Amino acid sequence: MIQDSSETQIETKRGSGLRAMLLSLLLYGAALLYWELLLRWQTAAGAGRGAWFLLFLPAEAAFCAALTDWKGRAPRCNPLPRLLLMGLLTFFYGAQIFYYHIFGSLFSVAMLGMGGDAIENFGWALGTTLRAAFLPLLLCLLPFALALVRALRGRRNGGYPAALHPAALLAAVL
Repeated sequence: MIQDSSETQIETKRGSGLRAMLLSLLLYGAALLYWELLLRWQTAAGAGRGAWFLLFLPAEAAFCAALTDWKGRAPRCNPLPRLLLMGLLTFFYGAQIFYYHIFGSLFSVAMLGMGGDAIENFGWALGTTLRAAFLPLLLCLLPFALALVRALRGRRNGGYPAALHPAALLAAVL
């Protein structure tokens, strides 16, 4: 029995959608793991101590992929949302490293409002801290730089079907 060409096309689209979703999950998972390990190296927490973050890593990667790889009607996924999220995550982890070098602790979201006061009161330490944290901050930029190069070279992820987004969001919530 000969298979209908439309059935073959649907199966091909499903297969490529799953591959795109898995690739996106892998890319975000690798970037998040890299940033977490870099942060733990800087805070001397170590990768083995308090490794609970590994339990949440797949959900975080699924959430990031669901946010940025919404395919919609476009034939290719726009790299701009991915670059914006990668830039935001790079800034967050870089700020954590920088803050740790100044105060010896990590900042919480509740402390963001006090950022201006902290810069005002500890402005004298910014130059020294920047020099001390230069290499870790440079390393923190690596995933964003790779995503930027990938976007500029035109390698775009084809996105994945919208039907798979609830599964990724459910994994992130659970």
